[in-house]
Amino acid sequence: SVFTSVLTSEVSVFTSVLTSEVSVFTSILTSEVSVFTSLLTSEVSVFTSKVSLFTSVLTSEVSLITSVLTSEVSLFTSVLTSEVSVFTSVLTSEVSVFTSVLTSEVSVFTSVLTSEVSVLTSVLTSEVSVFTSVLTSEVS
Repeated sequence: SVFTSVLTSEVSVFTSVLTSEVSVFTSILTSEVSVFTSLLTSEVSVFTSKVSLFTSVLTSEVSLITSVLTSEVSLFTSVLTSEVSVFTSVLTSEVSVFTSVLTSEVSVFTSVLTSEVSVLTSVLTSEVSVFTSVLTSEVS
């Protein structure tokens, strides 16, 4: 009876200690899981925030580059169009001046040639007349 009583007491103490240790272990495990979950949630939140910030910055930079590129292309096109217009205008003017000068020179050349031909014809006619007169005189 004393043995049974002692055994019962020891079993009761063992059970109580075991229950207490299990309770403490469960409490510690629950606390650690809670801390781990909290840290993981925090890290995920920070990572999500960083990804969002990176995406925002990247989108902004792409938008800025596109805007600058569009502006430069527009400016280049405008300058090129202006230069082509000026070149065309200058070329047209030079062609017009060249045509005018050439026409004038051709006109002067034609006039001089006509004058020289007229003088030559007159001289030739005069010489033929003189020759004919001399020949007629000699024949007579």
